[in-house]
Amino acid sequence: MRRIRITTFGVLHGAAPEGDALTVDLRTELRNPHDDPAMRELTGLDERVREHVLATPGARRIVRIAACRVVALDRGWAGSRDRDLLMHVFCQGGRHRSVAIAEAIAVELRAVGYDLEVVHRDIDKPVVRKTPITYFWFAEMAWPSARGPVTWSRWNTFTSADPVSRAEVLGWILDLAHEDGAPKTAGLTNFTLECDQVAASAETASVLIPQLPGSGVAS
Repeated sequence: MRRIRITTFGVLHGAAPEGDALTVDLRTELRNPHDDPAMRELTGLDERVREHVLATPGARRIVRIAACRVVALDRGWAGSRDRDLLMHVFCQGGRHRSVAIAEAIAVELRAVGYDLEVVHRDIDKPVVRKTPITYFWFAEMAWPSARGPVTWSRWNTFTSADPVSRAEVLGWILDLAHEDGAPKTAGLTNFTLECDQVAASAETASVLIPQLPGSGVAS
């Protein structure tokens, strides 16, 4: 068995640690203790935070899958066993979710005989203070009908304290279109998503947007 080193970090505190590592991205996963003022200053090493994170539906599955990935990679490894097998577990601030999940993964791996080290890089960094992000989206859709082609377009702005992915916004837009009568088979012909600052999500646009009031609909 190779020695395992699990490192946790927060993307808002800097780049990922160096090394070719398995990764567990928790930025948009699990309940975030940061949202509860009573847990905000605690860490994933505190029992209250750990239980809060692991009680989230799907949390135990994330732990099991991560542990299985380590075991599978170790058993299939053909190279030198002098090198540690690395895993990076990360969230926004590197204080709550990543710490709790990494510790749970470590328990699973120690139970099957692995020697491992867990390093929490950002656990003692200042608690991240969320800055609301303003998003703008625009979408167009068209579909045939008995009266001829129907065109639909809508735009809106919204603010969120957490990064929002393109997939989430697309889901909201399709729900709106269906409420307005669009058939399930209709697809978007144009879609734009922008935000007013860099968000901690690779799927989110990060360009300056105009401040637009309200929302608009045309058909």
